[in-house]
Amino acid sequence: RQLSVGGAMPFGPHKVYVNLQRFEQGDAAGNAWGLAYTYTMSKRTNLYATYGGVDNNRLGVFGIASSSNTVAPAATNRGADVSVVSLGMRHMF
Repeated sequence: RQLSVGGAMPFGPHKVYVNLQRFEQGDAAGNAWGLAYTYTMSKRTNLYATYGGVDNNRLGVFGIASSSNTVAPAATNRGADVSVVSLGMRHMF
């Protein structure tokens, strides 16, 4: 089971995003959260920064995706928490 809630707040060329999630699979559970910021430089180019994490319970091994990578604790490291940071520039052709 998964529950997710999020939102975005634009102001001028800036936009802030917030996301909260709850994961449950049997007795394993985790809470995920994320913050993101974008700055629109032009119609096709923006800068972005993100920070997020997953707080697992003692049995959880839930991970988080950042850009094209996924970070998750090893199955032998149940209960470990993970966090990610992502910075970049996106240009749409």
